[in-house]
Amino acid sequence: MAYLGTGRKHDLINLATELGLQVTEGLKVVELKQLITSAESYDEEFTKNLFKSIIDERMAVAAEKEAERLAVAAEKEAERQFELEKSRIEAGVSRNMTHANSSQEVTDQAKFDLSRILPKFNPKEDEIGLYLTMFERQLKFVNIPETNWIPYLIGSLPSEINQMIVKENE
Repeated sequence: MAYLGTGRKHDLINLATELGLQVTEGLKVVELKQLITSAESYDEEFTKNLFKSIIDERMAVAAEKEAERLAVAAEKEAERQFELEKSRIEAGVSRNMTHANSSQEVTDQAKFDLSRILPKFNPKEDEIGLYLTMFERQLKFVNIPETNWIPYLIGSLPSEINQMIVKENE
């Protein structure tokens, strides 16, 4: 009977309900324990196992919710890190644009590392149309003239696709 003290009041209410007992709203823990143990169909071993399974189920649900909460928190943290890196890049690009004259601007753009804001294209997993749309938007965002896009595109694509582009241009 001491096993009934290991759970919470909600667990005792669930146990009483599972045993088919009438549970009223205002019952206290001691009254719930008395109600369960005084039932005609009370079997200590069965009740003990049922109570343990109710507690285990509650703990599993709580652990699942905690894991989900941690996953959401990790995702938010990754998103914050991405936004922070993006802001740093934006600040660096705008600083380069405001402090440089037009000839220095071209050399700064040539040094710009596109891989920081755009991952390399993987032909096995990525869709080329979506990748090219992202590529175009990112280059417009960092104010790189369209005349300079080809070297950046070639640098971000795998060598097989680069060879196809070079053959096409000839």
